[in-house]
Amino acid sequence: MVERGPQETSVLPRQSDFEWLRQDTIRLSDLDFQKHVNNAVITTLLADARFEFMHSNVRKVLAPEAKVFVVRLEVDFTAELHFGAPVWIGSRVVGVGRTSMRVEQAIFQQERCAAHALSVFVHIGEEGKPAPWPEAVRQFVKS
Repeated sequence: MVERGPQETSVLPRQSDFEWLRQDTIRLSDLDFQKHVNNAVITTLLADARFEFMHSNVRKVLAPEAKVFVVRLEVDFTAELHFGAPVWIGSRVVGVGRTSMRVEQAIFQQERCAAHALSVFVHIGEEGKPAPWPEAVRQFVKS
């Protein structure tokens, strides 16, 4: 088990827990002086996968002018990533509120979870304030 915050604990996800996966490559420039992948790079890997996941799943059912903002990002660095083996980033919606959506992500290398993240998105309406998700988004999440 990995401690997640002072009061919450959770079991790390497995790669097989995610239906949506994106493969990425570790580059030499991603390494720190200890030859491990830098934590800032890990957040970039998560952001790239998050963008692709939202674009290919949620954005396609939103109006073109709709705005969606990341308002919270939690990342637990649970294992080292190394140069040489590909990484897989899994993303999935784990909850939808009236105006917010929670997306869980994890980065895997050789089936081992190296980072676990939770993002909270907010749907912004025409007036620039949080607005309810359209029914099409709610239907996507149910499927």
